[in-house]
Amino acid sequence: MQMPSPLPSPSPPPQPPRRSGTTKIFLLLASVLLLGFFLAGDPILIVEKLKKEALRHRILPVLSSLAQQLTPSPLLSPEALTGTLSPVHASPLAPTSTETSPATIQTDLESTALVGSSSFSTGWLIMSLLDRDHYHLFAFQPASQKWLRLTRGEWDDLHPAISPDSRWVAFTSNREGYWDLYLLSTESGELVPLTRSPQYEGAPTWSPDGRWIAHEGYVIDPQTQQGNLEILLQEVNLPQNPQQQTLQLTTQSGADFAPQWSPRGRQIAFISQRAGENDLWIADLDRIEGRYRNLSTYTSASVRSLSWSDGGRWLLWSLNDEGVQWIYRWDTLSPWTPPRKVIPGSQPIVSEDGKILYSVLSTPHHFYLQAFSLEESRHLLPLILLSSEPQGITWVPKDFPQGREAIFESLPSLMEIFPQEVQSVPDRPITPTRKLLKPLEGVQVPFPYLHEEVIGSFQALREAIKLRAGWDFLSRLENAYLPISNPSFPSSSEEWLYTGRAIVLDSAAMNADWLIAIQEEFGVQTYWRLYLKTRYQDGTQGMPLRDLPFDLNARYSGDPIAYEQGGARKNFAPSGYWIDLTELARRYGWERLPALPSWRTALVTARHLLFLHRDHLDWYSAMLELYPVEALYTATPVPSPTLTPTRTRVPTRTPALTLTLRPTITLRATATPPYSPTFSVTP
Repeated sequence: MQMPSPLPSPSPPPQPPRRSGTTKIFLLLASVLLLGFFLAGDPILIVEKLKKEALRHRILPVLSSLAQQLTPSPLLSPEALTGTLSPVHASPLAPTSTETSPATIQTDLESTALVGSSSFSTGWLIMSLLDRDHYHLFAFQPASQKWLRLTRGEWDDLHPAISPDSRWVAFTSNREGYWDLYLLSTESGELVPLTRSPQYEGAPTWSPDGRWIAHEGYVIDPQTQQGNLEILLQEVNLPQNPQQQTLQLTTQSGADFAPQWSPRGRQIAFISQRAGENDLWIADLDRIEGRYRNLSTYTSASVRSLSWSDGGRWLLWSLNDEGVQWIYRWDTLSPWTPPRKVIPGSQPIVSEDGKILYSVLSTPHHFYLQAFSLEESRHLLPLILLSSEPQGITWVPKDFPQGREAIFESLPSLMEIFPQEVQSVPDRPITPTRKLLKPLEGVQVPFPYLHEEVIGSFQALREAIKLRAGWDFLSRLENAYLPISNPSFPSSSEEWLYTGRAIVLDSAAMNADWLIAIQEEFGVQTYWRLYLKTRYQDGTQGMPLRDLPFDLNARYSGDPIAYEQGGARKNFAPSGYWIDLTELARRYGWERLPALPSWRTALVTARHLLFLHRDHLDWYSAMLELYPVEALYTATPVPSPTLTPTRTRVPTRTPALTLTLRPTITLRATATPPYSPTFSVTP
């Protein structure tokens, strides 16, 4: 494949320094120590002893710096990128270091006082946020707390990326029906289309010289007719040139997406599923053999987002570690140094001076913007509540030109674009007013009723799904309202179906692979994100998938591991176009519930198809809107839906003292014939 070479040819790599006398003595002592340990006993315990000795004598930093001196770094400068990568450097990273204790990070989340503006530069954050029913681009300046609206309209604008000279913002939009790339001028507000294709193209990133844009594109194999996400390189010529050159960087079977071009110019980091997980990979543009390296083989967690620091020294990414979304930072100048945890969050962005880390802190239902000082290890701002999870974030290192208020709309607060009133909980009376149930029209469900306050939201969500997915998915439900006289399964102390504020989606769509579930862990709780397949697969509806689905029905496949884990994660994302059903339902107030602890053994307790419209109510308050208090406290016998065998006590015989008459011998008188003499005649 012929690759572009916008940068000058690199110079020969630097030679490694010579070993000093102190280094030789240290290596000799280390060799003697290793020999002693190997002569001590079991080789399995040797590694653990070495770790303890290294920590006790504090020689781990010395070993790391020594390895850095003895090994030539492949990322010293842009001129030293070519020819310095050997097969040794292609080895995966070491396990994650946990030397930094979380206690050293000082969080000031409860404080509402703003840190002095001197801590921030005049730069701006550009984010794609939900604007009522569509995603648009917004700019936020941390120093002045100002907000600007950059785009608006009946379409979605995603994945902003600032050019090296800060004059253009590249982003993804479907304003003309298909997902294409556009350029927005930060000086005049001019909009220039960059690509025109019926297939999806998104997530742009600029080369350091501004001549190329790397982005993800949906490529269809002409033989199998199956689509897949690949990394493409698009030449940028302004004004627009119809003879622009387009190159394909990746051609693997697994999806490759979310590229990030290194500021040093000769590397592109991206996420790939070629190894069965969302791993972090790096492509060296100056190499053909051994061009791709996997940097996340040390963990089985999926990488979510990544970015480079301004100078290209640090590579940051986020992944889920035991229920917490952590941001990792890796020093590219020390390739043997393991990545280190920074703070919980995702979508990391570093300021141009490398001092402030901006990221997104996610909860099951809300998202916050946070600013963290890498020098002082503390938060610089209180958490800023966002309208949605940002669909892309970038940093503009300098202020917008003068007169930006005339070009872009100024917002006094971000709360104006919220689809719902989430900043305050309304006051409710102690004794709520009795509400009614209204019938669901045109919906196949055992009890077609819903609460009168949520039935309008359900109908709006149903129409939105029909518009975006192309078919009436909510015309069939597995459950909606459940009368209080009917038993719930599984039996729960808080069954939301009794309140008329919950629905259960049809499981037949998941069995037919029209609906898939993505596992999301928050602490010890497991949530599910649902994606619905669109009817028209021509690029006008939905987007390609990036996450790996979790197959809940794999527990029935006969695999013992899948049976114990309640299912199995697939090794690839299915092809086609999908809509985020969980995110779309959230716009209309329908939220998800966490799975019960027994979801791995009982599928019905996963609650992956359950959505509820809570409206700031707890379960007891929601029940009082339909039922009197006496109905909630009266013990009503509910028959079990299944026949449960019970043990029946069998009466046992207890021995009792009884009198038994023994037989007696009775002497009877017998008649004895009288004695009669016998006469005999003697001759």
